[in-house]
Amino acid sequence: MLSNIRIVCTSLELLVLCTHSCYAQPSVLFFDDARILSVVGPQQGDPLGGLFFCLAFSVLHRRAGLLPPLPAPALSSEPPVVPLPSSPLPAGVDIAAFFYDDGAIGGDADGVARVFDALCQFGPDYGIHFGSKCLLARPSPRCAVVPADVPGFAGPQPARLYLPPLKAPPPGEGVVLLKAPIGDADFRERYVQSRVDRVAPLLAALRQLPDAHCAFHLLRSCCSVGKMMWVMRTAALPAASTALRAFDRDVRLVFEQIVGAVASDATWTEARLGPRHGGVGLRAAADHAPCAYVASRAACYALCRRIHRRFGWEAETDPSGPLAAALRSIAARVPPQFDFVVDVAGDVPPPSQQALSAAVDAAVWQALHSEADDAARARLRAKTAAHAGAWLAALPSPALALWFQPLEFRIALRLWLGLPVADGADTCPACARKVDDLGTHALACTHAGTITLRHNALRDAVWFLCRAAGLRPEVEKSGLLPSTLYRPGDVYLPQYPGGGPARIALDLAVVSPLQRRFLADAGVISRAAAAAYSDTKAERHDCAAACRAHGIRFVPLVTDAFGGWAPEAAAVIGDIARAQAARSGADPALTLAHAHEALSATLWRGNVNAVLARLQQPAAHDASTGAVYAAWRQADACAAAGVGTCDGDAASCDGVPDGSAAAVAAPHAQPPPPAAAGQPLAAAPPRPQHSAAAGAADAAAYGGMPAPPPRRCARRRRSPPRRCL
Repeated sequence: MLSNIRIVCTSLELLVLCTHSCYAQPSVLFFDDARILSVVGPQQGDPLGGLFFCLAFSVLHRRAGLLPPLPAPALSSEPPVVPLPSSPLPAGVDIAAFFYDDGAIGGDADGVARVFDALCQFGPDYGIHFGSKCLLARPSPRCAVVPADVPGFAGPQPARLYLPPLKAPPPGEGVVLLKAPIGDADFRERYVQSRVDRVAPLLAALRQLPDAHCAFHLLRSCCSVGKMMWVMRTAALPAASTALRAFDRDVRLVFEQIVGAVASDATWTEARLGPRHGGVGLRAAADHAPCAYVASRAACYALCRRIHRRFGWEAETDPSGPLAAALRSIAARVPPQFDFVVDVAGDVPPPSQQALSAAVDAAVWQALHSEADDAARARLRAKTAAHAGAWLAALPSPALALWFQPLEFRIALRLWLGLPVADGADTCPACARKVDDLGTHALACTHAGTITLRHNALRDAVWFLCRAAGLRPEVEKSGLLPSTLYRPGDVYLPQYPGGGPARIALDLAVVSPLQRRFLADAGVISRAAAAAYSDTKAERHDCAAACRAHGIRFVPLVTDAFGGWAPEAAAVIGDIARAQAARSGADPALTLAHAHEALSATLWRGNVNAVLARLQQPAAHDASTGAVYAAWRQADACAAAGVGTCDGDAASCDGVPDGSAAAVAAPHAQPPPPAAAGQPLAAAPPRPQHSAAAGAADAAAYGGMPAPPPRRCARRRRSPPRRCL
């Protein structure tokens, strides 16, 4: 083999001589009791194995007549110029294309057998052997990718001396080349159905996964449309493909199991959008199959023309073919303003699959937006802001504080998609106002202190980012404005990347775009609520002017409740992320994405906690559920008082002065009434481990999801809050 490489490429003679000592004798790989020699097959990870294999294979191609012969050795020291394979192929061979150890030879039966016979005859001289994976196919004339006028396709398999045993499907059945079906429409549909059947057990296992966040991440990343992407790009599949529709139904069942609710057709349509259009990224394979096929055909058109001189864009010559049907399907779905032009012969590059799928998503989003009410329009528009859906793409890692507990993640998904989080409209237990069942009131309710907890958590996340960037941040630094006790910034930076004012005061705020004062603009302009409230923050108490007078730059960091940062705030986060990347040597784009994931996860965890704090008590007729809910509230009362312990059992709770079981059983007997208007609600407890019986009892009261369970009260008293000086 090495000697033949020296003949093909004389410039590699020194390299061949240097590597001869490494390749002269085979090495041995021990796998259990088996011994595998290194001469068997190309080795993965070998930096020279692929190069030497392809060079030796080219010598075999020339000997079989697939490539022109090498020129005679030149008398000069210059290496000979090897001509490109522009000469005609052997008689009876219409196409011969190889990539590494995979290849395809097409033509009539005698021509294909003659060339393959030569490859099998001379291959052992170069260490190349053909195994049982070789396939001899006789496609049907109905196959759109095979010329029907080529004789010999339906003939018998020829017999040659050196032909090894070949797999030969029945005539007209089609062939699978590199996991891509080549045949008529029925054959392609059957192959796709076989792929769907192979994925079905995996989707069924995902439905049994107890961790909702991990199950969603696996479904979105590698178990949904990605499982069908290769066949979507290589096979002409219509949008009405039965196999792809069945696959989309299986994905929908897994999604409904994760979210804990039955999704309507409108909700599922919204969920199938990409995160940039307010969905969760579970794109429908049937809807985007034409986009994948057209983009793949357009991207490889020039290469196919080099391989096959008769290859063409059959959409122009065959209006009823699969390519033309895919183009018509895309044109019927994209919005009119999208310049949908596929000109493979012109200078304009063809659109990518990402661009085509984004156009289809934009059309679906526009239809949803036009049919929605004012609140739904504001929600749909808010989710289209840059990095608003970063929490959906974040890796569910507890160590990075990016993981949501199952109940938290289900409520977050319901808020994102506009699904009910409670059973029917009711009264907010914190402010006694009538609210709907969507839970959006909790995003802006100023009672119960939940928005303060969300604000403080987001402030700490920004402080951590600034600290990682080396900006020496300080939380709520006092004394910035000597003439007043007002502290203008949540995070103070004594230095800022890129120069500018030496001192920066970052003031964080979260505003809900679903408030009445923002609905008109929020449904039309993305991040309108955040931009408007950013101006309000700067004008309040003349804070911006006062800071400017003392040489401090006041920067409001305002985001809406769905994660859309105001333009000025987004620019500051970008500067901080770039400073962090420069300090750590990481990729700036990746660092910015991770920063937005951390901020988005913190924001949505605060949104979920606000909703959990306002979940109403369960129905009175369910005694067990009422007892569990009462124990949960009693545990908070015990923790607030700082006395005793409470594990949810009335008999063991000593959170009352007299400590008697009878006195403690009274508050556990009936659920506590809602808080009166203006009265603060006890903070939502965390989600500790609790019994399976208690979780099952609460499931019905919280829309099929487990309710927040009781917790153990701390034995020590809570320390008093520090007084702000």
